[in-house]
Amino acid sequence: MAFVVTEGVVAKTFYNGLGARIEERFKTRSGEEAKKSYTLFTEQPHGLQEGDAVKASGLLSVKVREYEVDGDVRHTADVVINGKAEVTSQADDSSPF
Repeated sequence: MAFVVTEGVVAKTFYNGLGARIEERFKTRSGEEAKKSYTLFTEQPHGLQEGDAVKASGLLSVKVREYEVDGDVRHTADVVINGKAEVTSQADDSSPF
């Protein structure tokens, strides 16, 4: 089994505070902006909020999922981290909007 460490921003929290989707943004070789998404599951409620910058680590698992769009069969890989997350910068909730 593989151990992974990633840094990104919390895009969504779910599963009663035990799950979060973390997005890692980067530039490709051609200079384009791109992102990778990871699903994080923790044993205890993580307390993360959308917009928090986090460093997540844990055991890595990948599951290939098949779905259909307009008659075309497509595949995607769900990348999951089972472990913990450390908040490196909290989301700014001071905006009135």
